[in-house]
Amino acid sequence: MNYELSLTSSDFLQENFFTSEDVVSEYVELPTQSRFNQFYKVKRFGRWFLLKGLKTEYTLDAMYVSLLKKEFELSVELSHPNIVTTILKEDNPRIGPAILMEYIDGMTLGEFLATNPTAEQRKKILFQLLDAMQYFHSKQITHRDLKPSNILVTHNGNNLKIIDFGLADADNYAIFKQGAGTRSYAAPEQMTSGAMVDCRTDIYSFGLILKEIFPNKYRSIVNRCTQTNPAKRYADVADILRTIRRQEQLRKLVLPIALGVLLLIVPFAILFNRPATANVETIENIVAESSNIYSNSQQAMIDEAFAGIDKIYRPYMDSLTQGLFVYREFASVSQLQKGKLEGDLLQSFLQQIPADSPFYGSFMASVTGYALNEYFYPGNELEEKLPSFFEEHNEGRISDSEFEKLYAEYDELTCRTKKVR
Repeated sequence: MNYELSLTSSDFLQENFFTSEDVVSEYVELPTQSRFNQFYKVKRFGRWFLLKGLKTEYTLDAMYVSLLKKEFELSVELSHPNIVTTILKEDNPRIGPAILMEYIDGMTLGEFLATNPTAEQRKKILFQLLDAMQYFHSKQITHRDLKPSNILVTHNGNNLKIIDFGLADADNYAIFKQGAGTRSYAAPEQMTSGAMVDCRTDIYSFGLILKEIFPNKYRSIVNRCTQTNPAKRYADVADILRTIRRQEQLRKLVLPIALGVLLLIVPFAILFNRPATANVETIENIVAESSNIYSNSQQAMIDEAFAGIDKIYRPYMDSLTQGLFVYREFASVSQLQKGKLEGDLLQSFLQQIPADSPFYGSFMASVTGYALNEYFYPGNELEEKLPSFFEEHNEGRISDSEFEKLYAEYDELTCRTKKVR
């Protein structure tokens, strides 16, 4: 059977390519605290999108329509995995002037933090936030309303998305510059009409957000971010990233000391069927109980090891008590250097003791306990009283040139320490 095509090209052109059902099949109004915006979750072509428009009383107000247009023109230029994607603007038959954006299936940053995420999850969103900020700042765009409710975390993958550039500022939108932003997260200059607003305004807000992501960490960074005077804040996001990396480097240097102590204490605690806790009282008790079983040669070995510990750590303690360390970081590096020498000393003695001998564990506990009680814990207490040159610089008490000089010296010492075997 032969079939003939009965649809002509003119018929095809006369037929609507999309029906209204194809374009929008569902509107779901979303709750909002915005004074002048309304939001709808809309389904188009089987996918969910977000439609942002003006409340009815503002749809004919030229200023608010211009603000919505400004938001579109700023955000449509942004293409970053941690910034919500803006797709198009339209005059929607249902809500009037509107912006179509990707719909984020997620929760606010505040809600995410309430789930008690791990440190790694927190660190992930922290660096995603900084990366996104650095990106839109590179486009000379200031968000001006960074806060937990404008930061979403996706349910799938826990990825961060910055939303709502409604108050964003750029050089070519000077006509809209005015005091704006959510007061509890806004920089002081935002509350003054006509005041200078730049990336440091977002850095102020970031400092408050960082304090919520890590309440007990990065305190010096939070302090510098939230300085009232913008000139005393970090100049840009890159400066913040450099500081975080420096602090992480310092923590990595201190960590081996603590781990080394635990590695020495835990086997001995297990050997004597004791809780594996690195506290002074436990070590003293174990040493006291085992001291009466040492042979003369064993006691001599312990005494020789104590003398070796004294030789290693005494200069470090003398420097602390005499105030020869000006900054905490240099004292910490010195302690790390001594810790490496202590490890070498212990290893040289342990090579002389059979691994399955009860004295092996007793020796480790005795020598390690001596080092902890005589030097490690007292040294840490004295170090904590010293100022940090990182914090001094963050708080403006050290100039940039002096900080760079100190950091170069500190970096040289840490690199030299890493090479010590």
